[in-house]
Amino acid sequence: MHGDSVREAGTAYVRGEFDPLIFEYARGDTDEWQSFSQEIAVTIATKRPL
Repeated sequence: MHGDSVREAGTAYVRGEFDPLIFEYARGDTDEWQSFSQEIAVTIATKRPL
């Protein structure tokens, strides 16, 4: 995501897609792993020149 493409305040989302999914997690005492996709939310409150 390049700063020049940000025109106004708001939230942008960055997602990575892989086949097969390479991110997995397990919860608690289980050996069952779950795949998931990552998402990053970037919130811009104001934009000003440097």
